Amino acid sequence: MNENGISAILLAAGSSRRMGRDKLALPFRGQPLLLSSLQPYLDSPLLERVILVIRPGYGERSWLQELAGAQAGRLQLTENPLHEQGMASSLRAGVLAAPEDARGFLLALGDMPLITPQIVSAVVEGFRRTGGGIVGPLYRGQRGHPVIFDAAFRQELLQVRADVGARGILAAHPEQVHGVPVDDPAVLRDVDRPGDLAGLQRT
Repeated sequence: MNENGISAILLAAGSSRRMGRDKLALPFRGQPLLLSSLQPYLDSPLLERVILVIRPGYGERSWLQELAGAQAGRLQLTENPLHEQGMASSLRAGVLAAPEDARGFLLALGDMPLITPQIVSAVVEGFRRTGGGIVGPLYRGQRGHPVIFDAAFRQELLQVRADVGARGILAAHPEQVHGVPVDDPAVLRDVDRPGDLAGLQRT
C-alpha cells in the first residue's frame, strides 16, 4: 500500500449538456480531454489508486481501454448507472469503489486538463502536514480542485445531496478545512462550454 493511502476519485460521468456533445472525448493537445485531466493523477507516486467514475459503456472507447490496460492495478474504471442523477451519485460510486482502508479520498474533475502532478503533490503533502481534515488548493484566496477528504468523512460523502454536493461538508466543518496556496490558476479552470476549451488550448 502507498504510505499515504489516498485514492483519487476522478468524476467523469457527466452528460456534457452545456457543451452539447461529449466534451471528455474532444481533442486537447493531441489526446482526448479526459486523458489530459487523468494523467497527472496517474503520474503522481503519492496516490495509491486512481478511480475513474464513468457512464455505463464509456469504458468501451479504445483510447480508454488502452490506458486501463497499461495502468492495470493502478487505474480502476467504475461505472455509475445513476449518472443522470448528477455529480453526487458519481461521488458516492467513487467512494464505494475505494479500498475500505483508504486514509483519504482525493476528489477531482474529469474536465480540468491543466492540473499538474505538482499541484497534486502539493495537495497531498498539505494533507500529510495537517494530519487529516479537508485539504484543497488556494489560488489567490479562491478554493479550487482537487480536494482531499479524510476517510473520517466517508459516511458524509456517501450522503451528499445533488443540490449541495461536497460543499455542504466544507460548510459543516469549517475548522477542518485547510488551504494549500498554489501559484497556478489551473485549479480553477474547467471546461463547460466550447469557449472554455478554446481558451485552455491557448494557455
